[in-house]
Amino acid sequence: MSRKASRKELIYEQCGTPAYIAPEILKNNGYEPFGVDIWSAGVVLYAMLSGTVPFKANNMDELHAIISKSDYKPIEGLSDGNFYT
Repeated sequence: MSRKASRKELIYEQCGTPAYIAPEILKNNGYEPFGVDIWSAGVVLYAMLSGTVPFKANNMDELHAIISKSDYKPIEGLSDGNFYT
């Protein structure tokens, strides 16, 4: 799904695939589209690297709670990006 929006516009609609939805959307206070698109792109990248999405649950309430806490497991075998230690 997509929606045209300007960069600083506040959006109040919830749309998209549940496992890819950003925490800002779940708060229902309005969100700027650019940041939530970056979040979803991060979820896609995680899925591409690991073969699974970072947030899984048995129901929507549990899924929203996990996403809101950003509770995910790091991908094993990837560098933490700290190349200078």
